[in-house]
Amino acid sequence: MIIVTGASGGIGSELIKELSKFDNIVCLYNKNKYKFTHENIINYQINLESEKEIKKFTDTIKPQHITIIHLAALYVNKLVINMTLDDLDKQYAVNFRSIFALMKYLLPKMMSYGGHLINFSSPAVSIGQPGTSGYATFKASLEAFTKIIHNEYSKFNIRSNLIILGYYNLGIYKKLPAAVQKKLLNTINEKKLCNVSEISNAIIKLLKTNDSGSVIRLDEGIIK
Repeated sequence: MIIVTGASGGIGSELIKELSKFDNIVCLYNKNKYKFTHENIINYQINLESEKEIKKFTDTIKPQHITIIHLAALYVNKLVINMTLDDLDKQYAVNFRSIFALMKYLLPKMMSYGGHLINFSSPAVSIGQPGTSGYATFKASLEAFTKIIHNEYSKFNIRSNLIILGYYNLGIYKKLPAAVQKKLLNTINEKKLCNVSEISNAIIKLLKTNDSGSVIRLDEGIIK
């Protein structure tokens, strides 16, 4: 089983068809009610800010090998002085606390069968892009969490990897003001955006190997 958070987002909706070739998919989505119709895909609406709903969902999952691909992300574009604590809490809940809760409740079901966690980070972590104080901080937390899961649970054949994305013309990037998009594009040596096929290939590579604890970088062309 592969569980995908943020399945109806820009990357998720493009990747589901490829991932469905490997295993049964559970697509977790929040407000965007994009429904996948493939026979081995289950759509499940969930509020990732709610531990109660996450626990209710994980209670439906039987012990088995589980891969979790955490694509869900929330970005509030504000400077620190303008960022409310509510803004910060919502980003924390979606970007980090949700995957922590999912792993907390699913790990016991994976220990006898193995599993795999794939998290995603951003060049915003190392660049310090203005307006990303909450988003980048919790993406950095995911980098640490990925290593911790590897160190604590690899002995149970539970793998954990991180993919650092470049900028791509989907999702959060498309929501940015045109001036900010242009500025970010100028920070890329090749002056081109990452495409979904690169992300898909990276995920598939990880699914096909026994690698754990490593980081795949798709942001190499970005000037930091």
